[in-house]
Amino acid sequence: MQMRDFYKKWSKTESSQQEYFYRFVVDYGILRNINGWTEKSSIRRAKKIVERKDFVEQFDEADFQAVRENFELIELFNEGILLGKFPFAINPETMLFREMMEYRIQPTDTIIEIGAGSGTFSLMAALINRDSKIFINELDKYYLKYIETRLDQNRDLLKLQNIELIKGKKKSIGLDIIKFDKIIIRNTFHHFSERTAMLASIKNGLKKSGTLFVQEPVKDYAKNLSNCQKIMTRSEIIQNIEMAGFCLLKITETGGRLLFEFEIE
Repeated sequence: MQMRDFYKKWSKTESSQQEYFYRFVVDYGILRNINGWTEKSSIRRAKKIVERKDFVEQFDEADFQAVRENFELIELFNEGILLGKFPFAINPETMLFREMMEYRIQPTDTIIEIGAGSGTFSLMAALINRDSKIFINELDKYYLKYIETRLDQNRDLLKLQNIELIKGKKKSIGLDIIKFDKIIIRNTFHHFSERTAMLASIKNGLKKSGTLFVQEPVKDYAKNLSNCQKIMTRSEIIQNIEMAGFCLLKITETGGRLLFEFEIE
């Protein structure tokens, strides 16, 4: 199956299912292509990761083949970098680029993204801001291997000397000796299992003049498309972070999520 046919078939996926659809597709591709899992094991594991599984049963072998052969391209659709229609041009209105501007990254900045997933955002940030130092922090071992492979394949070609991958921890950002100008958490805060300890580590790792950015799907946000049971209301997010010693500066709309900016009190 060609990508044109794949997206024609799945373009009518319900909006409430789209986040789970892309998560399933990308995670399957990582497990199958990068980690070398068997087909059966990759599908079973990817099903466990998503919370809405009905659409998965409609996948056939042609769909899975399309994902295996094009899953990095699919990740660019997932981030909104490419349009999901043939010929898959760069999306001039992509929310990712608009969001990137909100972080106001400066040439001298040292930045860490916590819970980076596939690492696409940090890779884009490193390409656009070559004089900044970018750290990618991820806890999941499968995503870690995926990011490591992407860096190995592209570091020399893209001359990416300003990006570094570190293994995440549940209670710490894992880099106590470095102070960051900006700490970025995208669609991950609601998954923190050790939220109090992690926020304490984030506060310790942020410069006094630095900014904490938390981009989240929010329950009481009209444009929210997530069905994840762990997502929080905006007041819950603000309360959790302010209790850790931060002060809210600003809230910005970024598509189906909100971007919260905090500074240290």
